[in-house]
Amino acid sequence: MTTIYLDSGVLMIAGGMAASRSLTLRDDAARLIGHLLASGHEVLLLGEADQVRAARESLPPRCQVAVAPEGWPAGEGRTATGWLVTDSPGRCAAKREHPRLRTVLVAASSRASDLAHRPADRLARSLGSAILEILVAEATG
Repeated sequence: MTTIYLDSGVLMIAGGMAASRSLTLRDDAARLIGHLLASGHEVLLLGEADQVRAARESLPPRCQVAVAPEGWPAGEGRTATGWLVTDSPGRCAAKREHPRLRTVLVAASSRASDLAHRPADRLARSLGSAILEILVAEATG
């Protein structure tokens, strides 16, 4: 079993009027999380509190996941392992001090190509592509 840390930013999209700041779960997010859970992986959400809360409330009961500890992964003697899936190059770069944590940056092709350097181990165009990369990597060892 591998731990997959999902940044809530890759799961949620802004909905409605910009002033309302409502967040909606991406159409395929529950299905993709379901694939990770069915494969025996542990899935933990992290990110801003309002996004994490909105994501957890929007997921169906079969896809309920835990929340990463506050301040993750900082802590005495704590070394993060597994995968981090995020849409934030800064979050990828900040987690590089954990050599056993592999990162996938989810970014549109234009955004990914604009990066001066690769802060992530892998780049993916969508959440679906990121999950597929993880499942293939874990299956092939």
